[in-house]
Amino acid sequence: MTAMSLFPASAAPVLLSDVCYAMTFAYIFYKAKQLYASKAYILLLAGILPFTFANEEDYDKIDQMDELSLPNIKDAIENNKPVVLKNLTKGEEYQLNSSHLSARQRAMLVCGGLLDYTREMNK
Repeated sequence: MTAMSLFPASAAPVLLSDVCYAMTFAYIFYKAKQLYASKAYILLLAGILPFTFANEEDYDKIDQMDELSLPNIKDAIENNKPVVLKNLTKGEEYQLNSSHLSARQRAMLVCGGLLDYTREMNK
């Protein structure tokens, strides 16, 4: 059995968090024109960013193979700041909606999900 790669062999080395974000984008930007509370909570439990676009039309502006970035994402989540998605390929920025997250849910995301959050709280 051969391993499947998300990135071409010529790509620079990536961190595990980069792979997680890439997988998050694959789910969120495919499904998230609207995100219901139950789905958002399930994503939170796994440490997956449950964002939707503040402007729904931005969803259609992203094409397959566009390079996306979430600069300062940890700081934005921790301090309840606006979350901006940058499309490096097109030089555009999109506002993401994270207003539905409570302080506990934000802490859960920063820790990497419910299990990691629980572990940190019980130290």
